[in-house]
Amino acid sequence: MTNYAELQTRQELADFNLKITRNSADWKMIWEWHEQIELMFILSGKGRKYIEDKSYEFRSGDLFVIPPYKLHRSELTDETGFEALIIIFRPSLREKFCLVDEEEGIEHILNSYADYSPHLRFSEDRLPRIEIPMRAMAEEFVRAQGCSQRYLLASLQILLIEINRVYDEQVTANRATQAERVHFSPIITEIIGYIYEHYRDDLTLAELARLFQINPSYLSRQFKKNTGLTLSAYITGHRITIAKNLLVTTEMNVTEVAFGVGFNNISYFNWVFKNIVGMTPKVFRKESIAGRLMAK
Repeated sequence: MTNYAELQTRQELADFNLKITRNSADWKMIWEWHEQIELMFILSGKGRKYIEDKSYEFRSGDLFVIPPYKLHRSELTDETGFEALIIIFRPSLREKFCLVDEEEGIEHILNSYADYSPHLRFSEDRLPRIEIPMRAMAEEFVRAQGCSQRYLLASLQILLIEINRVYDEQVTANRATQAERVHFSPIITEIIGYIYEHYRDDLTLAELARLFQINPSYLSRQFKKNTGLTLSAYITGHRITIAKNLLVTTEMNVTEVAFGVGFNNISYFNWVFKNIVGMTPKVFRKESIAGRLMAK
């Protein structure tokens, strides 16, 4: 078997990095984020993965698909540890793919839709279709006679097609399941629509309860029951989503963006933005614009 141990980025493939990590005993990982996409395939063992505010227990055969700018770290759950094959690549590599159809590319990953979980676990018959291209890339990467960039990208494309097919199946299943569930109550649907239209206003539980003539405590309980989030967290999350778009698509300065999405304190906006996104608004703008320029 090929000895992959701690592979490094090849100079001729600066946009593509592959390595094997073996972690056990007292190993610890700090939080990190990067502008590249990361694919983390668990070769053996088990552990725990944190991606922003969610945690996932993983085992051999699991795959994590981590979009750019997502805070993440891994953690041991026992002394045995785990071994993982990690592939990191820039979104700009899509220009070199032989196949560029959206369903076969990386748009699902870049958009990071709520329907798509970063943690994938495969059936017995699907697992080889994921593992084979992963291992093929690892073996090609350390080929003694030199590796072929075309081979690596072709294998990566095959892997992405399989990932997208899994996502498509998950989304179809999720939507079918959701159709069987109770939809948002009419009053919560109305309130969400109002939030989307008036997110710049000073929205509070008391004010929304008054506008919709509903008891504040009842509104608080129903909103959490329907959406899984507190009213405050939902409003804040929507504001930050709008702010991210403004930072990338307009020339508004950070203060203008903050006030434009409903924050009246720039320091608080910076704190909330960094807490949710993992970086300050200025760094997010810089990294996002740099990434777009590299992709051109």
